[in-house]
Amino acid sequence: MIVWGASPTFGELGLGDLQKSSSQPKEVKKMSEMKISQVAMGYSHTMLLVNTDDEKTKEKYDKLNEFVVD
Repeated sequence: MIVWGASPTFGELGLGDLQKSSSQPKEVKKMSEMKISQVAMGYSHTMLLVNTDDEKTKEKYDKLNEFVVD
């Protein structure tokens, strides 16, 4: 997945805590080689639907941090 753009708040691009925005396209390394079915973006969010039927994708997905919204 390649991302870029202004993101001055919470790191919506997925580039990590230290890089909130980028004027140059950059790869989101955590998502490399994962099967992504859909991507949705908005003013202050990015959401991915990940295909966990794929064994390698499921393995990487299980290692990602979970964020729970009440």
